[in-house]
Amino acid sequence: MLAQLGPQYHWNQVLYNRWWIAAIALGVSIVATPIVRHIAYRLKVVDRPDALLKPHGRPIAYLGGVAMCVGLLSGLAGYLSVLPNLSALWDGIGGALGAGDVAALLLNPLWNLLFVALAAVAITLVGLLDDLYSIRPGQKILGQLVVAALLLMGGVGTRMGAVFLEPMGLAEVPWLLYPLSGGMVCFAVIICCNATNLLDGLDGLCGGVSAIIGLGFLALAVYLAMWGNTNPEMDALRVSLALAMVGAILGFLPYNTHPASIFMGDAGSMLLGFLVATMMALFCHTGNPRWFMASVVVFAVPVMDTMLAVVRRLLAGRSIFAGDRSHLYDQLIDRGVRLRRVVGLFYLLSLLAAGIGVGAAVYLRTRYALVLHLGLFALVWLIFRRMGVIREEASRTRRAHDVGPTAPVRPAVGSEEEPLNLLFTSVGRRVSLVHEFRRAARDLRVSLTIHAADHLEMAPALQVADHKAIVPSIRTDGYVQAILDYCRTHAIHALIPLIDTELLPLSNAADRFREVGTEPILSSHEVVSIARDKILTAEFLLAHGFLTPRILSPEEFASATYPLFVKPRRGSASQGIRKVNDARELEMFLATHPDSIVQEFIAGQEYTVDVFADLGGTPRCAVPRLRHETRSGEVSKGETVRHARIIDASMRLVRELGGCRGMVTIQCFLTPDGRIVFIEINPRFGGGVPLSIRAGADSPRWILELLLGRDVQIDASAWRDHLLMLRYDEAIFLPADQLPRGNA
Repeated sequence: MLAQLGPQYHWNQVLYNRWWIAAIALGVSIVATPIVRHIAYRLKVVDRPDALLKPHGRPIAYLGGVAMCVGLLSGLAGYLSVLPNLSALWDGIGGALGAGDVAALLLNPLWNLLFVALAAVAITLVGLLDDLYSIRPGQKILGQLVVAALLLMGGVGTRMGAVFLEPMGLAEVPWLLYPLSGGMVCFAVIICCNATNLLDGLDGLCGGVSAIIGLGFLALAVYLAMWGNTNPEMDALRVSLALAMVGAILGFLPYNTHPASIFMGDAGSMLLGFLVATMMALFCHTGNPRWFMASVVVFAVPVMDTMLAVVRRLLAGRSIFAGDRSHLYDQLIDRGVRLRRVVGLFYLLSLLAAGIGVGAAVYLRTRYALVLHLGLFALVWLIFRRMGVIREEASRTRRAHDVGPTAPVRPAVGSEEEPLNLLFTSVGRRVSLVHEFRRAARDLRVSLTIHAADHLEMAPALQVADHKAIVPSIRTDGYVQAILDYCRTHAIHALIPLIDTELLPLSNAADRFREVGTEPILSSHEVVSIARDKILTAEFLLAHGFLTPRILSPEEFASATYPLFVKPRRGSASQGIRKVNDARELEMFLATHPDSIVQEFIAGQEYTVDVFADLGGTPRCAVPRLRHETRSGEVSKGETVRHARIIDASMRLVRELGGCRGMVTIQCFLTPDGRIVFIEINPRFGGGVPLSIRAGADSPRWILELLLGRDVQIDASAWRDHLLMLRYDEAIFLPADQLPRGNA
């Protein structure tokens, strides 16, 4: 018995010749992750956001799992290179294959290592297929069974059943041992792969928790190796695999912490689950149940979270494979806990589970450890029940208030009891747009409360909103915080900005809004940055094969062909634009408008294209509007025109931008010789968008459906061609003492 003998080695002796395995895996993973991230973006292998399960503000690269796999294999390759008697082990494999000696193969440590590496590659490929093609659950399980078979072929887990048979004295009965072991390996691979896959729901969550689990496994493996009473080759494999696992994860984790620049995807989460299952199988080679039990407890956090989600889905009558927000981390986010705190709490719980698992295995007899673990398991479920997170109707859904176990049952968002709260910022004169959202809500039979914010108390659209907020000017530092505080206080579900100058600061704070339960209907910070800077816009258009007016340098002004067109580099609402007819006029204008760009003048028909992109960034509909007449930068007379080339080019432009969400307003010219020349990208609702909406491109309805989690059916061609809009002034009359003076 281990408890009766002193250790033969000190822990630093066990790690002295192997620590560099973790260092290799760490270094390779750190280098490989940005490389695969670049490849993922180039190939558009990205995870696109939605309003329910994927609240990140822009498409994020997948393939992080590939980087971890490369790091893991590099660490194991380093270990392989220093295996004692390596040539003899290769000869042993050859001899055993030639003689058909299966037992010798399964006991060969090189054979074990090679099949662990092969199975790691295989499970990464299964996950990668799911990332790329969204394969069915049954196909994923089939792939996991193939991986389990590879482990068994490599001699890993062939004695897993011994932990149950050894106490009964039946561990050496082949017809009991091998079928039971095979079933346990298959079960462990399926459960662990899916548990880590389901845990991968927040930035840094699955990776950080798995790294802590790997450290727990390392502690167990080192402790077993210190005593030296088990197979030394198996001791070495356990320690080396745990080191490579921890190193590969830690190399990837800095890129995956919030805000993540790359996701591990199913390729990574399944790889981590596979490594957990492999370590469990290796601990079973001792035949002592305590080490297997300890490994299960170390892995307790993903198991408990998965069990919670499965139980909630079963109680709600849904498939256990259905995507929802049943996980503990989702429920904590929905209760208003900040993302970083949720991830930190899971790290703390994982450390606690690892400490309990390792400590109980080292200091308690197996029977006492079993009683302790069962008691803690029951305690956790009592806590879950007390928190109200087991039954769906007793938990919150998608709101940021009602914290605590006594939170009332919440009705569905969009019902009379809980209306959908929508906030328009810088609402100004957008009365028509507010009315269109109200009309869409009536059509959908949804209860909608419209909140409007502006820094001017006399803004007309403020007067038609249900609730009004006077906020600081966009030019002040307190603007974003004021909007954020309003969203938190009024439980705003979604935010729709309406003018260019607020897009950058709001997009930069998108994650802060999501943390209080507000979904910004806003393109990514990268897209907004390109759109707000006319030089960056021109560079992007040219780089992706679109025509745009050439920007002239000062050296070209004297010899240029006039007229030219001048506009602010970061302008808005057609302010500061001018057509200049000669060099003198240009010089005088630039003297008072130094931050301007000078472009060649484009003659032709001017179009505005309203492109609607869903919350995953996919363009779904485009409506070109011919601008017959404009006033202060907004169209006053317009007409829908079904111009196929403009539609196709605009849809391609939004696809190339990659992070558009909601409405994107694009301006272009159709020149007399048929060229389409793009001049502006504005990722917001344009002033003339009511024309597109009335023509049948019902973007307010689509946004409401997306926010409610409904299946949005969009027919990109089901809008009316040659519909005219003739705008005129209309007024709102109200007593002066009814003007909003604060938040109402």
